[in-house]
Parts: sequence; structure tokens; C-alpha cells
Amino acid sequence: MTGNNRKVLYVGGFKLPDLNAAAHRVVNLGKAFSALSYNVYYMHCGNIIKQSELDEVEHIGLSRIARFKKLLGLDAIAGIRKLKPNYVVLYNYWSVSFAFVFLYCKLNKVKVISDCTEWYGVIGYRGVKKLAKFIDTEVRMRVLNKLCFKVISISTYLHSYYGHKSVLIPPLVDVDEAKWNVKAGSEFVNPKYFNILYSGNVGYGKDSLYGLIEKVIEYNKSGKRKIRVIIAGTTRLEFETSKFNYLPKGEEQAVVFTGRLTHDEVLMLNQACDILYFYRPAIKANKAGFPTKFVEAYTLDLPIITNDVSDVSKYLQIESKGRLIESPEKLNLEEIVGVYSCRDHGLDLSFHFKNHLVSVKQLFH
Repeated sequence: MTGNNRKVLYVGGFKLPDLNAAAHRVVNLGKAFSALSYNVYYMHCGNIIKQSELDEVEHIGLSRIARFKKLLGLDAIAGIRKLKPNYVVLYNYWSVSFAFVFLYCKLNKVKVISDCTEWYGVIGYRGVKKLAKFIDTEVRMRVLNKLCFKVISISTYLHSYYGHKSVLIPPLVDVDEAKWNVKAGSEFVNPKYFNILYSGNVGYGKDSLYGLIEKVIEYNKSGKRKIRVIIAGTTRLEFETSKFNYLPKGEEQAVVFTGRLTHDEVLMLNQACDILYFYRPAIKANKAGFPTKFVEAYTLDLPIITNDVSDVSKYLQIESKGRLIESPEKLNLEEIVGVYSCRDHGLDLSFHFKNHLVSVKQLFH
């Protein structure tokens, strides 16, 4: 194969082994690199971790000195000096540390690849933090990424922006892992209801649930099979005290909050529910990203109801996979319950990392 055991070092804000979406992204891309005969390593809490050691990793807090070194990229530079990799992949790396690491790699003939999965704005930031966030994002997206050997673009939006340097690779999964063969069942799901799953973070500029819940409350008055919205990953108190979240009156019988869940428990919910729902405004951040929840549901054959954002429309070409909506107000819940009450339980391989090796190979040439 093409790698000839050359070394790849992954650096960024991921929390190994599987504590955030970033970790899932880099671990599964790392598996693709390994399948092409590259030796893959990760910078983790100041240490170099082999891919074979990921199951033994624990995420620990960093001291102030360690955080300062990370901010300047000094921990990554120390790792590069020690490992002497052929490639360094920077995952959504902070622009200051990105610049220092890039300069060091340039001087030492190490090729830098940027793994770009977002283009966030400054919504939710104020004052100095807003200015710092704007500068950090714009310098990374408009300057530093363009200097790299290649850019891994998670969406067509980013792929078009970066042009010939870009390789389009969506979020990947490894369906050979045991967690993808979970049985349908969850303490939060009652099969007498039609269960709509939402998982993730609700907030301004991200997903909105108010319109859906209003429609569900109204539908449940019809006397037909009732609907419940399962909100995974947060408690009622956390949801209600969040700045951008509101619950309509009468939602108590229509909404279930699960609280914090492990990733395996979220996948079990995907198996147990009838559809996944999310609705995102068509702003740049949502066009540039690619929702991990979509990939997980799609892989588990859970139908998805969403709007046309990012690249999701490419995957919703047949009705059994789900459908696009223009707005929550135009949801036809009676039709959705009728179409999706009997779902399949299989595995879709569209996002399996082994099916993207041709694209991944382009990163190194």
C-alpha cells in the first residue's frame, strides 16, 4: 500500500478516546490512514499516543503551564521533534499555535495537513472574546489553511472554498466496532409512542426544537398515536436555564430529557426511536460543518427529518432514509407517523471509513 509505514501525527482539541465528536473524527480518519499503511499517532495531554494504545487512554486535566504550552503549540512542537513524523494533521487548531507549528514543520520539511470541520462565527461571544474568536477563526480559515499541503474538508462548502488543495471527506465511522451492533431498546423510549429523537446542543445558530414541540403538543390532542420527543444529552434544568432554549406550555407529556449519556447509550437511542429530527438555520457555520448526529443515525438506518443544510440532501434521495423540510411549521406529523412507524434495523455503510480510502489516499499525494 501507499504509506510505506510513514508517520502521521494528529494534533488538536480532541478528547481521546471518544469523549467528543472531534475524537470520533480523528480516530476514524486515523483508521483510514492505517489502512493505507501509515503509522498513526496522536498528541494527547502532552504525550504521544500510538493508535494501538487508544483504548488505554484517559483524558486528564492540564496544569496552567501545560495549557499555556498547548496554546502556543509548544507541546506539539516537542512531539514533532521527538517523533519526527512525515505528516502533521492539525484538527481545527487555534491560529496562534497553528502558526508556530506550521513554521516549525516548514523549517523541518514536515508536510502539514489541516483537518477542517467548521467555520464558526462569533454568535454568543461578546467584547474582547468576540474579537479574539473572530481573529482566530478568520486567520485560520482564510490564511493558514491555504498554506497547508492539503486541507481535509468535511463539507462541499469547504471543499469548494479551498479548491485544488482540498480533499472532501465527511465524518467517518467504523461499523466493525461492537457499538454499531446494538439492539433496539432504551429506558427512555416507550414503544406505544412514536418517538422522535433529538441529540446534541440546542442554541442560537444551531438546532431549534420549539417549533417541533409545539406541533407535537397540538398533534397529541387528536387522539391518535401520541408522539414523544426524546432530548438526549441534557437535563430539563440544563435545557431551561440555557440562554437560547424555550419550552412551549403543555410540553410535560410530550418531551423526555435523558440527561448525560455515553456515546454507546446515544447509539442505543438511535436504534430504539422512530426518527431523528434536527433543524438548523442556513448560516455559514452550518453550511460548512457536517452534523455527526446525521452520520450516526444514517448508519443505523434511522430515518432523518431535517432541512437542507450542509451536504445532507445528497443522502436523503429516497424516502426510507428520511426527508427534507422547509421549516418546523410545515411539518406534517400525521404523514410522518404514517410513513415511518415501521422502520428497518440495519447498517448503512455510506460513512464506513473503508469506503473512503480512495479519497483519503489523495491527502498524501
